[in-house]
Amino acid sequence: MLLKATIIAFVFILLYGIICLCYFYFQKGMIHLPRKDYLNMPDVFDLPFENVNLPSLDNQAVISGWFFQSPSDSPVIVFFSGNAGNMSYHLDTVEILYEFGYSIMTYDYREFGASTGVLTEQAQYEDTELIWKYLTETKNFAPEKIILLGRSLGGAMASWLASQHKVGGLIMESSFTSMLDMGRVYYKWLPTELILRWKYDNGSRISDLNCPILFIHSKEDELIPYQQAEQLYEKAKNPKKFLTLEGGHMEGYLVSRDVYFEGIRDFIEQYVN
Repeated sequence: MLLKATIIAFVFILLYGIICLCYFYFQKGMIHLPRKDYLNMPDVFDLPFENVNLPSLDNQAVISGWFFQSPSDSPVIVFFSGNAGNMSYHLDTVEILYEFGYSIMTYDYREFGASTGVLTEQAQYEDTELIWKYLTETKNFAPEKIILLGRSLGGAMASWLASQHKVGGLIMESSFTSMLDMGRVYYKWLPTELILRWKYDNGSRISDLNCPILFIHSKEDELIPYQQAEQLYEKAKNPKKFLTLEGGHMEGYLVSRDVYFEGIRDFIEQYVN
């Protein structure tokens, strides 16, 4: 009887260990869902744009993006995508923000869209510097005229870049405190602290940022808990604002379209213009 129990326990531990190893080695594919093909091009929306291709700092990749130059002397919004698709998936957001008179910069992470190279968290952070240099040195935008908008996973890149430079403002849309906290929500039965390699730790950065911050989140978000946005808001310094939407994680900005876009415009006009 004791031998049978020992064998069962051994098999259970072995299976649990294998599962943990699978999550350790394959988590990249669980977190990131890149798409190479574009849904649409900006000219379908009648948006004038420039193709941007920037060699990475390590010369191991080329980062592809689109720049939309506003005819007005307005701030520029850098749009950081979520974990899936590519930059063509949020052209509807770009269209509205451009109509409001803002210049827009958006780009694809490595392995997404036309961008090349190997995707890592550190590479994602380093590549944000390419965008910063392009806007400040090539396009001659003053740092205080640059607003960083991170949607979902993109909030990690936005908050990281805001920690490196003095920016005009930061918008954290439907984002999370950290990937570790997200792991604790979805994988309570795993030793997340030991096996997680992708950190995306917004929570550790947000309290040190010295720029106006707008937090946007829906109480109906089924993917990232609303409470995590509240926690980020509590940690952040003033000036800060919180905008509550309706609708799920993928469609909150559409369900609450007027609240969303007017909220962003009010934030920019109050703190950046």
